[in-house]
Amino acid sequence: MKKPGIFLFSLLTFFLLHGCSGSDSTAPPGISVTSTNVARIDGTPGIQFFAKSNMDIQLIKVVIIDPLGEDYEYNFHNIVTIEGETVPLQAQDIAYRRISGNWTFIFTGSKTGGDRSTFEVTAVVDVVA
Repeated sequence: MKKPGIFLFSLLTFFLLHGCSGSDSTAPPGISVTSTNVARIDGTPGIQFFAKSNMDIQLIKVVIIDPLGEDYEYNFHNIVTIEGETVPLQAQDIAYRRISGNWTFIFTGSKTGGDRSTFEVTAVVDVVA
């Protein structure tokens, strides 16, 4: 009679570890944004931004809105990023003018797994110049 008990224990363990993870496959990805202060080519204070997602995604574009309301669009050309990978939000050797206040980032893309749904995710970063 030990075999049914071992089987039930194994089955219960499997469902606890895999079947009840609590993740919602329809939820949009969580995207965090970090910044690094740099000097621009003209010597003025600049800032560069980087993003990281909590799942594998395909990024199409990000619209960046600075604290003064000016917006910039950065095209990712449909790159696929893996969970935890850091992605720059500007071309190499480019920096935005460092301005204090809330910067808003609106990401457009799609999931690479699960329902492969499209998403629009907004992140906000407070910058102190």
